[in-house]
Amino acid sequence: MLRGRPTSLYARVIAGYILLVGSGSFVIVLALSRLNGLNHSILELTLHTERTNVVRQVRQDVNVAMELRVKMDVYKDPEYKTEFGRTLELLVSGLTKLKRLSVSPEEKRFAAMIEEAAIKGVLPKVETGKLTDPDDTTLNEFLSLLDAEIANTDAKIYTMVLNSSLESRRAVRVLFGVFGFSLALSLAVGLWVVMDLKGQIRRMIDATEHVAQGLFTTQIPEEGPQEIRALSQSFNRMVERLGELEKLKESFIANVTHEIKTPLTSVKEATSLLREGVVGPLTNEQEELLEIIEQDGHRLLRLVNDLLDLSKMEAGMTRYQFHEGRIEEVLQHSVRKARVVAEKNGIQLDFRLDGPSSPFMFDHFRMEQAFDNLLANALKFTPAGGKVEVCLSEDPVGRLAIAFRDTGAGIPPQYHEAVFSKFFQVEEPGTYRGTGLGLSIVKHIVEAHGGRIELSSGAGEGSVFTLLFECGRTPGREVA
Repeated sequence: MLRGRPTSLYARVIAGYILLVGSGSFVIVLALSRLNGLNHSILELTLHTERTNVVRQVRQDVNVAMELRVKMDVYKDPEYKTEFGRTLELLVSGLTKLKRLSVSPEEKRFAAMIEEAAIKGVLPKVETGKLTDPDDTTLNEFLSLLDAEIANTDAKIYTMVLNSSLESRRAVRVLFGVFGFSLALSLAVGLWVVMDLKGQIRRMIDATEHVAQGLFTTQIPEEGPQEIRALSQSFNRMVERLGELEKLKESFIANVTHEIKTPLTSVKEATSLLREGVVGPLTNEQEELLEIIEQDGHRLLRLVNDLLDLSKMEAGMTRYQFHEGRIEEVLQHSVRKARVVAEKNGIQLDFRLDGPSSPFMFDHFRMEQAFDNLLANALKFTPAGGKVEVCLSEDPVGRLAIAFRDTGAGIPPQYHEAVFSKFFQVEEPGTYRGTGLGLSIVKHIVEAHGGRIELSSGAGEGSVFTLLFECGRTPGREVA
C-alpha cells in the first residue's frame, strides 16, 4: 500500500485472502499438471510392459511348437498333433495382440515384420496333405528378432522407470518449493499487514497513555488504512479539545483562587485582631467561634496557596532559587514543626540520619514545602499509637535517599501512580482527608530538582515515600 493512497482494512484483508487463494490454486494446478505427466508415463510404461509380455509369450509359443513338432514326428501320437494345433492358435493370437498393442511406427513395422517372418518360416504349410518343416534360417532370424525386441523393450522399460522415478522426485521438490514459496509469501504479506497495524495501534496506545498523564499536546500521524486514519483524526481532535478544556480549567482555577485569596487573607487578619481584643474583650463562646473561623480560614488559605502553586508548576511559571546547602538541616526543621501535631495525635515521630549528607543544590523553600507535605500526609493517615519515621541516607556514589515511612492503612498497588495526580484521593467512605494536591506538588518539586519519588505500599501495610537525588547533579531548571 502506497503512502498517500490509504486503503481500508477490509481491502487489505481481501487482498491477503486473494493472494493466499491464488497461491494455493497455483500449487494445485501445478500439482495436477505434474500428476498428469506421471499418469501418462505410467500408462506408457504399462503398455510397454504388456507388449513385452506378449513378445515373450510369442517366443515361448514358438519354442513349444517346435518341441511338439519333433515329438509329433517321432511318436506319431495324435495328442501331440492336437496340442501342436492349440499352440499354433496361441501363436497366431499372440501375433494379432502384438499388432494391436503396437502404437508407434517403429513398433508397427516390427509387428508386420514378425508376422511376415512367422508366415514364411515358422507357421507350417500344408502341401499334399502333409506339414512342411519350417526353414531353419528363417526360424533363427525370427527368434533373433524376438530376442532383440525383448531386450530393446526391457531397456526402454528400465529407462522409463528410472525417468519416472526422477520425475516424481523432481515433481515433489518443485511442489514443495512452490508451496513453501507461496506459504512464505502469504505469511510475509499477512505479517506485514499485522505488523503495520500493530505499529499504528501501538502508537495510539502510547498516545492514549500520554493523554491519560495529562499531556494534551500529543498527536498521532494521520496515516495508514482508512479506518486507522479516521480514528487518528478523531483522536487528534479529541486531544486538541481536551487541551483547550485543560487550559480553561487551569485559568479558571487560577482566577478563582486568586479572587478567593484576598478576602480570605482579610478574614484571617480580622479574626486575629478580634482574638487579640482590639475591639474589646470576648466571651468564651466568641473565642471558640473565632478559633473555628481562624482554623477554617487557615485551611482554606492553604488550599488556595496549594492551588496557585500547582497551577504555576504545571504552567512552568514557578521560579526556583537553588543554593548549595545540606538538606538535613531543612529536613530537621520540618520534622520539628510536625512533631507538635504528632504529639497531639498520639503518634511517634522519629528522625534518623545515617551520617552527614554531601552539599546539595536545592531550593530551600520549595524543598521544605515538599517535606511538610509528606510529613502532613504521613501523620494524616497514621492512627493514634502509630509511628512515622524519616530517614536520610547517602550511598558511596553520592545518591541521596530520604524515606518517609508510616504505619497507616497503606495504599493499594493499583493507586500507586494515581496518588501523584492532582485532586486524587484513595476512597475511604465517611472520611475526608484533604484536597489531593500535596503529593502532586511534591512530585513537581522533586522532579524540578532532577530527582524522583518512589512509593512502596500495600493495603494494611503502611506506606514508604522515598525521594531520590544525585548530589553532584545540577537541577534541571532554575526558572519558569
